[in-house]
Amino acid sequence: MNDTLAGNFLIDAQDRVMLVDFEYASNNERAYELALWFDEMAFDEAVEREMIEVDFGRWDPAAEARIQVLKALADLKWSTWAMIQEAVSLLDFDFYKYGTWKLMRARTQFHHPDWPRWLKRL
Repeated sequence: MNDTLAGNFLIDAQDRVMLVDFEYASNNERAYELALWFDEMAFDEAVEREMIEVDFGRWDPAAEARIQVLKALADLKWSTWAMIQEAVSLLDFDFYKYGTWKLMRARTQFHHPDWPRWLKRL
């Protein structure tokens, strides 16, 4: 889907989840999709591990490391996108603020104490 903002997940009257807004859809690897989702939803570590276990069939430290690195790279990508949008978009939206927030979150991930360990597990 490549755009896992909370507003892109709708629940109907029968509690079925529907995904909307496929404008940026692409064929991503599942670790990247999980990274996007975890980033946007701000799940705690226990929820992330449970979801990795469900998606991969077991909890895997290599998958977790890949997801953590991809979370930072996704924020860097969306920060760059936002800065471009700030310059070209006609929408009334503070792309600068959004992009700065994404960049700061990426920097936080880059400076996480486990960053070197995650990179070694890739």
